[in-house]
Amino acid sequence: ALWKGGSNEYGKAVLLPVSNSSNTLTAGTVTNCRGTNETKNIRAVYNEEDDNIMISFSDGEDSNKPTLQRFKLNTAGTAIEADGGETQFDSNTAIHMDHRVYYSKGAKSTYVVWRNSSAAFQARRITNSTGTPSLGTTTTPWSGLTINQYTMGPGDSDSVSGRVFFGANSANAGNVTLLSSFTTTATSTNFVSGEHYVGFADQAYTNGQTATIKTYGNHVDTLSGLTIGSIYYVQG
Repeated sequence: ALWKGGSNEYGKAVLLPVSNSSNTLTAGTVTNCRGTNETKNIRAVYNEEDDNIMISFSDGEDSNKPTLQRFKLNTAGTAIEADGGETQFDSNTAIHMDHRVYYSKGAKSTYVVWRNSSAAFQARRITNSTGTPSLGTTTTPWSGLTINQYTMGPGDSDSVSGRVFFGANSANAGNVTLLSSFTTTATSTNFVSGEHYVGFADQAYTNGQTATIKTYGNHVDTLSGLTIGSIYYVQG
C-alpha cells in the first residue's frame, strides 16, 4: 500500500501479506517511500508483466510538478522499496489530483495520463521495465475535449483489445462525465494468419543457447543498428 501520511505529507509504503489460510492481511513496517520529501496526491498501479508498482504524484518539493517513480519488493520480500529515481512527465504543468497511471493488459505496459495546463487530456507510455521510468512521446488521445479539474477517475483495460478505459468531466461537452478509451496496441496487421508473430531476442545469444523471444505485447530496447521511422522487412 502507498499513501500520503502525516502533517509533513511524506509518501508512505507498507507491505500487506495475505494469509491463504485465514484470508487476512498482516501489515508490515511502514516506511517513508520517498524519504522526507513532500509527496502529494499519490496514484498507483500494479504492473503484472514486470511485477512492480508505478506511482504518479505531485512533487511538493518542486512546485507540485507531476512525477513518476517505480517501486518493487525488496530482495528479502519483506518491504517495498524504490526501483531507481524519479521522472517528471510534464515539466510545464503543476498538477494536484489531475493525473492517473493505468496498466494495459494487452500491451503489458504502463501509461501515465494527466490534465495539462491547457486542460487537455494527455498521455505517455513508460517504455522501460525496471529502474528510473523512461517515457515515450506525449500524445493527446482525447483530442478536442477539455477536462475539468479534479474529475479524472480510475481506469481499467481490456486484455484482448488493449484499450484503456477512463472517465472524466469535460468542460466543453456540457460539463458531464464522459467515458472514453484509447488504444495501446496495433489495430491491424498484414499477416495472413493469426498464428504468425514477429519476435525479437531480448539479448545476444550463441547457437545452442536457450533464448527468450519477445513477441506481441512486449518491447525490446537492447537492439542496435535500426533507425526509428525506417521500414524493415521480415523474411518468413
